[in-house]
Amino acid sequence: VRGPEGFRSPVEREAGFREAFADSGLALDESLIAEGNYRFDSGLEAGRELLDRKKRPSAIFASNDEMASGVLHAAYSFGLSVPDDLEVVGFDDTATASHVWPTLTTIHWPIEEMGRLAAMKLVSEFLGGSTDEFDLEQVVVNSHIVERVSAKLR
Repeated sequence: VRGPEGFRSPVEREAGFREAFADSGLALDESLIAEGNYRFDSGLEAGRELLDRKKRPSAIFASNDEMASGVLHAAYSFGLSVPDDLEVVGFDDTATASHVWPTLTTIHWPIEEMGRLAAMKLVSEFLGGSTDEFDLEQVVVNSHIVERVSAKLR
């Protein structure tokens, strides 16, 4: 379930999704890409759309945890068991991920570190200089998967 147009994050998340498919040698069925807008309701609608297919997907990746939570609700409305019938993975590792049931497997995004780096960049630009610590234009922050109940990753 992709995120809304006009933002960088859904483009990058979808690119990573597509890269993972390519790296695994799997063909991606484009009809399985559903539209979302980072809100619960769009995840619910996308989940229903995907799960109402004659051949249902066995897993759904949503571009954020809110939409993944909507997908969980859609799965239950179809009488599916997560993760036995359908695995669901989100992105962001928000509080929502640990508050829904089953708890959501998700990608942890280091929001605090990103905020710190953004503040450093703004302060540096405001002062008319740059930091010697690192080139803020080239900073890469690492994410990692947080395994919870909604997906069996092994």
